[in-house]
Amino acid sequence: MNFVARIALPAAIAFTGYIIAEKDRSLKYIELAASFLNTEQNPDVRDWAVDVINNYSDVKMSGKVKQAISGKIEAIETSQDKARISGHVSSPHLIK
Repeated sequence: MNFVARIALPAAIAFTGYIIAEKDRSLKYIELAASFLNTEQNPDVRDWAVDVINNYSDVKMSGKVKQAISGKIEAIETSQDKARISGHVSSPHLIK
């Protein structure tokens, strides 16, 4: 019990603190990158912002998505996508 009280418990607390600080740092980078995507037109800065978000994401963006977000290609929208955005979705499999 003495080992746990002197060594293991402080080590566990320090490790937990490190994990929390690391998550906080990641979140701050993502927020900064997202703000650049909302305001910045410089392609190099937008590329950096997309790379930062992709780096910290569990689900990685495909090449086309990265290019669309960074402004290198226009986002491809189908008529269904446009209907979803405008709120007029007609999904036959949902209508009974």
